[in-house]
Amino acid sequence: MNPDHLQYLDYGQLHEGRLRQHQADGVAFMMATPKTMCADPVGAGKTVQAAGVIAHLVEAGVVDPSRPVLWLTSDSQLAHQTTVELRRFLPGLTVRCLAGRRDLDSRANEDVRRLALNTPAHVKVMTFSQWLARHTLWEGPRPVVILDEVSQLKGGGKQHAAVLQATSTAERVHAFTATLYENSPMDVWHVYALLHLPHLPGWAAFAQQYVQWQVFDNGRRPTGWLNPGAAAAFRDLTAGHYFRRAEALADLLRPEYVRHDEWVPPSNTQASQLRWADTHIKDPLARQQRHRAVVTGQPGGLSTRAKHAAYLINRLATADPMTKVLLIAESLDELDAIANDLKELRIGYVELRGSTGKGDRPGLVEEFRDDPNMHVLLGSKVVERGLNLQFAGHLVSVGVPDNPARLQQQIGRIVRHGSPFAEAHHWVVLSDCDLDRSALKRVERKEAEAALLTTS
Repeated sequence: MNPDHLQYLDYGQLHEGRLRQHQADGVAFMMATPKTMCADPVGAGKTVQAAGVIAHLVEAGVVDPSRPVLWLTSDSQLAHQTTVELRRFLPGLTVRCLAGRRDLDSRANEDVRRLALNTPAHVKVMTFSQWLARHTLWEGPRPVVILDEVSQLKGGGKQHAAVLQATSTAERVHAFTATLYENSPMDVWHVYALLHLPHLPGWAAFAQQYVQWQVFDNGRRPTGWLNPGAAAAFRDLTAGHYFRRAEALADLLRPEYVRHDEWVPPSNTQASQLRWADTHIKDPLARQQRHRAVVTGQPGGLSTRAKHAAYLINRLATADPMTKVLLIAESLDELDAIANDLKELRIGYVELRGSTGKGDRPGLVEEFRDDPNMHVLLGSKVVERGLNLQFAGHLVSVGVPDNPARLQQQIGRIVRHGSPFAEAHHWVVLSDCDLDRSALKRVERKEAEAALLTTS
């Protein structure tokens, strides 16, 4: 079946009325391969590729309303956004978003929940947590499972176990993540286990043959690949199911990415507290925790990172009264401090964090986009995935996460196809102390470990 002539895919919704070459190649690969891992970079169009596969499977008779595609993703916001996109690409099919439905929450009785879950549809979109809570009510076959943002299941646990059960009987499993390697090779194993590849080593064998471990008095933790040869061997082992096209974004109209590292000296008080911690706290973990508390301004102290971030935004807004800035802070204390400073500076902002109601989030994004007086979207890590903010020309990261994949997701919010800007500026605000310098080195080390696997 030709990816360029799929009966149920609305080509009128695509760029120039056709799939881009890498998208057509991705659809063809998934058509031919029942278990796949797509690790295309952010912005390559994973949803349209998945839509192409669904269109093919409906046309081939594999999927129908009594044999639906189960689409699982990380959160309700992304589930709703995905549903909108799938309905646009597949207008002749029934796509049901089950995330956030009242007839599936704990207040509904079991019969109501069962009916809501099993109402016929070609595609049913749910979250990983929702599947954990409601999977026992599913009736009928699951011929196809699509796992979006599958790296969210990297740590194992109950959600991973529930999804593992869902994929165990599926004829097809197609997983998507822009960040296959996040913290360690064990994350990669957990993600690949969901495909049920017969040649995949078990947990214990993989841990012994492929992973380097650091041993502590109370246990051990994985730190990277055992050696480059181990990474290459695993890459070869999974090559028939894996695809990533780093060049997929080359023909997209995206802004050039420009990074600025802003090193901010600690205040005199912070410097004194950091020296005290170095002298008096012998346990390395406790010392690091104290350093983090000092740098982020808790309890009740001053964060020079937060102060500088507010100053930077004021500078950007003064230079361009129409500017839009996405700010992501590692610390909620710093997020609070920046919000207070923006109020004093009379700079309009909206705020989106974990405590923000899921139903309120789309409206806040629209307000940030459409209101000329709202210059800033302040966010915690919840804004790192699933938001299309190409109308913002600046990203400010206050501190860096240990996980380089999170940093890539942050960048992917504004460096996107359709941006009106020639350049997208990323301002990384760091404290000029051991805490942030060590964090940056850890990110660089993990990026090097990831590159051993994701080179395609």
